[in-house]
Amino acid sequence: MSQIDADSVRLRVEAGSVHDLISDTLRGFQAQAERAGITLTGAVPPDLPPTPFDQARIQRVLDDLVGNALRHTPARGSVTIAATATDGAITIEVRDTGEGIDPSDWERVFEPFYRGDAARSRGAGPGLGLTIARAIVQGHGGTIAIASARGQGTTVRLTLPSAGPADPHVVEAPI
Repeated sequence: MSQIDADSVRLRVEAGSVHDLISDTLRGFQAQAERAGITLTGAVPPDLPPTPFDQARIQRVLDDLVGNALRHTPARGSVTIAATATDGAITIEVRDTGEGIDPSDWERVFEPFYRGDAARSRGAGPGLGLTIARAIVQGHGGTIAIASARGQGTTVRLTLPSAGPADPHVVEAPI
C-alpha cells in the first residue's frame, strides 16, 4: 500500500494467458473450497486472445477476489471465475452465491479499511485487498466494479484492455 501511495509501483506488462491465470487460481483455491463445501469452477473460452498484463499483480487481484468470495459464501454455495473477450477488452468476473453486499456499499468497499458491517470482517485482514486490487487494475488501464444484493451473492468484474505491446515492458504506473 505504501508503494501505491508513493506512486512507485512498477508493472511488468507482457502478453499472457488469461486461461492459465484462471487455471492457476482455481488450482490454488480448490482445497480451501472443498474444505468449505463450496463448488469452485472456471469458464474461459478456448479462443481468448493473449492479453497484456502483469502476471503477478493480476494474480494477486484474483487471489484476493476469490479469497473474499470463498469467505463470504456458505457451504453448498458456489464461486465461479469466468472470462470473456469484448470489444478491445478482456473481462474477468468472480461470482459467488454468498451473503451479498448492499448497493450503498458497492463503491465504499474499495476504500481503505472499509468493512460495511461487522459480519464482513470475520476472519479478514486489515481491509486493504480491494483498495489494492482497484489500484492494480487501474494501473493496467482497466476498471473494476461490483454488482451485488444482500442474500443474492456478489459479482466482481474487472476489465483489462486486450490491445497492447506483445513484448515485455516495464510500466511506471502511478497506481
